[in-house]
Amino acid sequence: MTAPTSTPAGSDRADRADRADRAEPPLAGARAGLVLLGTALAVAAARLLRAPSEALYLAVVARTGDLPGLDAAAAGGVLALLVLLGVVAAAGTAGRGRSGAAVLVTAALGVGASAGAYLVSEGLKGVVRQPRGCWDLAAVADCPARGDWSFPSNHTTVAVALAVTVALTAAAAGVRWATAPAVLLAVLVAGARVAQGAHLPHDVLAGAVLGAGIVLAVVPLLRGPAVRALAARAG
Repeated sequence: MTAPTSTPAGSDRADRADRADRAEPPLAGARAGLVLLGTALAVAAARLLRAPSEALYLAVVARTGDLPGLDAAAAGGVLALLVLLGVVAAAGTAGRGRSGAAVLVTAALGVGASAGAYLVSEGLKGVVRQPRGCWDLAAVADCPARGDWSFPSNHTTVAVALAVTVALTAAAAGVRWATAPAVLLAVLVAGARVAQGAHLPHDVLAGAVLGAGIVLAVVPLLRGPAVRALAARAG
Protein backbone atom coordinates (compact mmCIF):
# COMPACT_ATOMS: atom_id res chain seq x y z
CA MET A 1 0.00 0.00 0.00
CA THR A 2 1.46 3.35 -1.02
CA ALA A 3 1.79 5.95 1.71
CA PRO A 4 0.13 9.27 0.95
CA THR A 5 2.54 11.94 -0.13
CA SER A 6 2.62 15.28 1.61
CA THR A 7 2.70 18.58 -0.22
CA PRO A 8 4.72 21.45 1.22
CA ALA A 9 2.59 24.26 2.55
CA GLY A 10 4.32 26.78 0.29
CA SER A 11 3.45 24.73 -2.78
CA ASP A 12 -0.19 24.50 -1.64
CA ARG A 13 -0.35 28.26 -1.32
CA ALA A 14 1.21 28.70 -4.74
CA ASP A 15 -1.32 26.30 -6.27
CA ARG A 16 -4.25 28.10 -4.64
CA ALA A 17 -2.96 31.50 -5.76
CA ASP A 18 -2.39 30.17 -9.27
CA ARG A 19 -5.94 28.80 -9.48
CA ALA A 20 -7.33 32.11 -8.18
CA ASP A 21 -5.31 34.04 -10.75
CA ARG A 22 -6.27 31.77 -13.69
CA ALA A 23 -9.59 33.48 -14.39
CA GLU A 24 -10.29 33.93 -18.10
CA PRO A 25 -8.70 37.22 -19.25
CA PRO A 26 -12.04 38.98 -19.88
CA LEU A 27 -13.28 37.96 -16.42
CA ALA A 28 -10.03 39.01 -14.74
CA GLY A 29 -10.06 42.31 -16.58
CA ALA A 30 -13.70 42.93 -15.68
CA ARG A 31 -12.98 42.22 -12.02
CA ALA A 32 -10.07 44.67 -12.03
CA GLY A 33 -12.23 47.23 -13.81
CA LEU A 34 -14.96 46.93 -11.20
CA VAL A 35 -12.42 47.41 -8.41
CA LEU A 36 -11.09 50.54 -10.11
CA LEU A 37 -14.60 51.86 -10.73
CA GLY A 38 -15.52 51.34 -7.08
CA THR A 39 -12.28 53.05 -6.07
CA ALA A 40 -13.03 56.07 -8.26
CA LEU A 41 -16.55 56.39 -6.89
CA ALA A 42 -15.34 56.12 -3.29
CA VAL A 43 -12.66 58.76 -3.84
CA ALA A 44 -15.25 61.07 -5.40
CA ALA A 45 -17.62 60.43 -2.48
CA ALA A 46 -14.89 61.38 -0.02
CA ARG A 47 -15.00 64.91 -1.45
CA LEU A 48 -18.56 65.21 -0.14
CA LEU A 49 -17.28 64.82 3.42
CA ARG A 50 -15.38 68.10 3.45
CA ALA A 51 -17.62 69.95 5.93
CA PRO A 52 -17.51 67.33 8.72
CA SER A 53 -13.89 66.68 7.82
CA GLU A 54 -13.00 70.31 8.47
CA ALA A 55 -14.75 70.23 11.85
CA LEU A 56 -12.85 67.10 12.88
CA TYR A 57 -9.61 68.56 11.55
CA LEU A 58 -9.95 71.68 13.69
CA ALA A 59 -10.70 69.62 16.79
CA VAL A 60 -7.63 67.43 16.26
CA VAL A 61 -5.16 70.08 15.15
CA ALA A 62 -5.99 72.32 18.11
CA ARG A 63 -4.35 69.62 20.26
CA THR A 64 -1.65 68.27 17.94
CA GLY A 65 -0.69 70.96 15.44
CA ASP A 66 2.37 72.06 17.44
CA LEU A 67 3.73 68.58 18.15
CA PRO A 68 7.23 68.02 16.73
CA GLY A 69 8.26 65.10 14.53
CA LEU A 70 4.92 64.24 12.93
CA ASP A 71 6.22 64.72 9.39
CA ALA A 72 9.17 62.46 10.19
CA ALA A 73 6.80 59.88 11.70
CA ALA A 74 4.79 59.75 8.47
CA ALA A 75 7.92 59.39 6.32
CA GLY A 76 9.31 56.79 8.72
CA GLY A 77 6.09 54.80 8.55
CA VAL A 78 6.36 54.53 4.76
CA LEU A 79 10.00 53.48 5.04
CA ALA A 80 9.11 50.89 7.69
CA LEU A 81 6.47 49.42 5.36
CA LEU A 82 9.09 49.00 2.63
CA VAL A 83 11.42 47.27 5.09
CA LEU A 84 8.59 45.02 6.30
CA LEU A 85 7.74 44.09 2.72
CA GLY A 86 11.37 43.21 2.08
CA VAL A 87 11.45 40.97 5.15
CA VAL A 88 8.24 39.19 4.13
CA ALA A 89 9.42 38.73 0.54
CA ALA A 90 12.77 37.36 1.70
CA ALA A 91 11.10 34.96 4.12
CA GLY A 92 8.71 33.77 1.42
CA THR A 93 11.25 33.23 -1.34
CA ALA A 94 14.15 31.54 0.45
CA GLY A 95 14.43 28.01 -0.94
CA ARG A 96 10.78 27.75 -1.95
CA GLY A 97 10.99 27.36 -5.71
CA ARG A 98 7.71 28.01 -7.48
CA SER A 99 5.90 29.27 -4.41
CA GLY A 100 8.79 31.64 -3.81
CA ALA A 101 8.39 33.02 -7.31
CA ALA A 102 4.73 33.79 -6.61
CA VAL A 103 5.73 35.66 -3.46
CA LEU A 104 8.37 37.68 -5.29
CA VAL A 105 5.99 38.53 -8.14
CA THR A 106 3.30 39.62 -5.68
CA ALA A 107 5.73 41.94 -3.91
CA ALA A 108 7.11 43.40 -7.14
CA LEU A 109 3.69 44.01 -8.66
CA GLY A 110 2.51 45.59 -5.43
CA VAL A 111 5.45 47.98 -5.35
CA GLY A 112 4.81 48.92 -8.96
CA ALA A 113 1.11 49.44 -8.25
CA SER A 114 2.01 51.55 -5.21
CA ALA A 115 4.17 53.77 -7.40
CA GLY A 116 1.31 54.03 -9.88
CA ALA A 117 -1.09 54.94 -7.08
CA TYR A 118 1.26 57.73 -6.03
CA LEU A 119 1.29 59.12 -9.58
CA VAL A 120 -2.51 58.99 -9.74
CA SER A 121 -2.80 60.77 -6.39
CA GLU A 122 -0.38 63.43 -7.55
CA GLY A 123 -2.41 63.93 -10.72
CA LEU A 124 -5.62 64.23 -8.71
CA LYS A 125 -4.07 66.94 -6.57
CA GLY A 126 -3.51 69.05 -9.66
CA VAL A 127 -7.07 68.47 -10.86
CA VAL A 128 -8.92 69.01 -7.57
CA ARG A 129 -6.62 71.77 -6.25
CA GLN A 130 -8.01 71.64 -2.73
CA PRO A 131 -6.28 74.04 -0.31
CA ARG A 132 -4.67 72.56 2.76
CA GLY A 133 -6.34 73.19 6.08
CA CYS A 134 -3.18 74.72 7.50
CA TRP A 135 -3.23 77.48 4.89
CA ASP A 136 -6.45 79.09 6.05
CA LEU A 137 -8.19 77.10 8.80
CA ALA A 138 -5.47 76.64 11.41
CA ALA A 139 -1.89 77.63 12.13
CA VAL A 140 0.42 74.64 12.65
CA ALA A 141 4.14 74.17 13.20
CA ASP A 142 4.90 72.47 9.87
CA CYS A 143 2.66 73.37 6.93
CA PRO A 144 3.42 72.54 3.28
CA ALA A 145 3.88 75.52 0.97
CA ARG A 146 0.98 76.99 -0.97
CA GLY A 147 0.51 75.29 -4.31
CA ASP A 148 1.21 71.85 -2.76
CA TRP A 149 -2.43 70.76 -2.86
CA SER A 150 -4.17 68.63 -0.26
CA PHE A 151 -6.56 66.09 -1.83
CA PRO A 152 -5.79 63.20 -1.70
CA SER A 153 -2.94 62.48 0.71
CA ASN A 154 0.12 61.12 -1.13
CA HIS A 155 1.64 59.71 2.05
CA THR A 156 -1.54 57.82 2.89
CA THR A 157 -1.99 56.58 -0.68
CA VAL A 158 1.49 55.06 -0.70
CA ALA A 159 1.32 53.76 2.88
CA VAL A 160 -1.98 51.94 2.37
CA ALA A 161 -0.89 50.63 -1.03
CA LEU A 162 2.24 49.19 0.58
CA ALA A 163 0.25 47.80 3.51
CA VAL A 164 -2.06 45.95 1.11
CA THR A 165 1.01 44.73 -0.77
CA VAL A 166 2.46 43.39 2.47
CA ALA A 167 -0.83 41.63 3.23
CA LEU A 168 -1.01 40.01 -0.22
CA THR A 169 2.65 39.02 -0.11
CA ALA A 170 2.31 37.65 3.41
CA ALA A 171 -0.69 35.57 2.33
CA ALA A 172 1.32 34.10 -0.56
CA ALA A 173 4.27 33.44 1.75
CA GLY A 174 2.31 32.15 4.73
CA VAL A 175 3.83 34.83 6.97
CA ARG A 176 0.76 35.37 9.13
CA TRP A 177 2.22 37.91 11.54
CA ALA A 178 3.05 40.60 8.97
CA THR A 179 -0.39 41.97 8.12
CA ALA A 180 -1.21 43.51 11.52
CA PRO A 181 1.95 45.66 11.76
CA ALA A 182 1.47 46.73 8.14
CA VAL A 183 -2.03 47.98 8.93
CA LEU A 184 -0.81 49.75 12.08
CA LEU A 185 1.96 51.49 10.14
CA ALA A 186 -0.50 52.70 7.50
CA VAL A 187 -2.78 54.05 10.23
CA LEU A 188 0.22 55.77 11.82
CA VAL A 189 1.08 57.51 8.55
CA ALA A 190 -2.50 58.67 7.94
CA GLY A 191 -2.96 59.80 11.54
CA ALA A 192 0.33 61.69 11.57
CA ARG A 193 -0.62 63.64 8.44
CA VAL A 194 -3.88 64.78 10.01
CA ALA A 195 -2.32 65.47 13.41
CA GLN A 196 0.40 67.53 11.75
CA GLY A 197 -2.28 69.63 10.09
CA ALA A 198 -1.05 68.82 6.59
CA HIS A 199 -4.27 67.01 5.62
CA LEU A 200 -7.96 66.98 6.41
CA PRO A 201 -9.40 63.58 7.40
CA HIS A 202 -11.20 63.14 4.08
CA ASP A 203 -7.85 63.62 2.28
CA VAL A 204 -6.38 60.59 4.02
CA LEU A 205 -9.59 58.61 3.57
CA ALA A 206 -9.43 59.21 -0.18
CA GLY A 207 -5.74 58.34 -0.23
CA ALA A 208 -6.37 55.09 1.62
CA VAL A 209 -9.13 54.05 -0.78
CA LEU A 210 -7.02 54.98 -3.79
CA GLY A 211 -3.93 53.09 -2.64
CA ALA A 212 -5.83 49.96 -1.65
CA GLY A 213 -7.99 49.93 -4.77
CA ILE A 214 -5.16 50.20 -7.27
CA VAL A 215 -3.12 47.43 -5.63
CA LEU A 216 -6.17 45.15 -5.35
CA ALA A 217 -6.95 45.73 -9.02
CA VAL A 218 -3.44 45.32 -10.41
CA VAL A 219 -1.89 42.47 -8.42
CA PRO A 220 -4.59 39.78 -8.92
CA LEU A 221 -4.87 40.74 -12.60
CA LEU A 222 -1.18 40.43 -13.44
CA ARG A 223 0.20 37.96 -10.88
CA GLY A 224 -0.89 34.75 -12.60
CA PRO A 225 0.43 35.68 -16.06
CA ALA A 226 3.68 36.96 -14.55
CA VAL A 227 4.28 33.79 -12.52
CA ARG A 228 3.53 31.58 -15.53
CA ALA A 229 5.85 33.66 -17.71
CA LEU A 230 8.64 33.24 -15.17
CA ALA A 231 8.00 29.50 -14.97
CA ALA A 232 8.12 29.22 -18.76
CA ARG A 233 11.44 31.05 -18.90
CA ALA A 234 12.88 28.92 -16.11
CA GLY A 235 11.64 25.74 -17.79
